[in-house]
Amino acid sequence: MDELFLKTKTKPVLYYLPLTDAQVQEKIERKKAKEEARNQEREKEREKERDGEKDRDREKDRDSEKKRQNESDEGEIKDEK
Repeated sequence: MDELFLKTKTKPVLYYLPLTDAQVQEKIERKKAKEEARNQEREKEREKERDGEKDRDREKDRDSEKKRQNESDEGEIKDEK
């Protein structure tokens, strides 16, 4: 077994195979792809938050405009009396 595997110097001895260069490269690429997917997901979440904020702002503006319109309509009604 000592010929097939590397082993630790600790007791009990643990046997292992080091990764090949190709395996290391594959692992690095998977990690990069996973990080990129995570970044894209975060960006989508940020866009949703920004869209929600824009919708709230539009709704506030709309409500403010309605309120101003109602106030001006009430003023015109009082003027007519």
